[in-house]
Amino acid sequence: MPMTAPTQACLPGLPNELFIFNANLLDGRSMATLSRTCRRFRVLFKEISPYLQAAHYFCPADTSPFIFAEKIKKAIQAIRVNFITTGKTPTQFLFEAILADDAIGTIAAIKAGASITSPRDVPDPREVLLLGPVTPLFFAAYRGRINALEVLLKLGKVDPNKTIPFSDLTPLFAAAASGAVQCAEKLVEYGANLRYRAKSTGSGGDITAYEYAIARKQSDVAAALQRLERKAASPVPRDLSPLMGVY
Repeated sequence: MPMTAPTQACLPGLPNELFIFNANLLDGRSMATLSRTCRRFRVLFKEISPYLQAAHYFCPADTSPFIFAEKIKKAIQAIRVNFITTGKTPTQFLFEAILADDAIGTIAAIKAGASITSPRDVPDPREVLLLGPVTPLFFAAYRGRINALEVLLKLGKVDPNKTIPFSDLTPLFAAAASGAVQCAEKLVEYGANLRYRAKSTGSGGDITAYEYAIARKQSDVAAALQRLERKAASPVPRDLSPLMGVY
């Protein structure tokens, strides 16, 4: 049989990138084997389709969304098995995934039913802000876990201005306290209030996250918050082009 150039063969209803065959291999394959392959991939696609939207948003540029979605599915299965065998809840997995800045683990925990708003104790005697119960978003902001924080904001649609129990601090104050510049910028992007003033900072008065960053000697995040506040305060330039022909 003469050699032919490689061609693409697409299976109906499935993404083209999953099915790239060499024409010689396809010609030599029995129809029964090809039919089984079609059914196997259709089943796989059906299983991962609920996670493709999350994969589209969060998978790295060098990773296929289908592979990323398959990893989410496997992580959810692992969480459910662990809950049955060890009693570890999805919310516990969520905080562990945040600490590891694991986007896949964070997505899987949310999909498995973790509470994204309920506070949890994560005691750390070295950090006064973590002595009481904190929300997942507050924890992610304080630890500077940008991947997990973005998942919580985009997928979980968590309110960036929600305070933690027994305090009036928001996640933006957590990012300001730890110097997490990327997290502070992402929180503002999703609607964190730059002008909100909190009392539970130990400063003796109501201060903003910017002032709190200065008090904590976090110059980088203070500069970022100041830049964002100036940007928010500056008026949007008016388009005067329609008036140019008036005079």
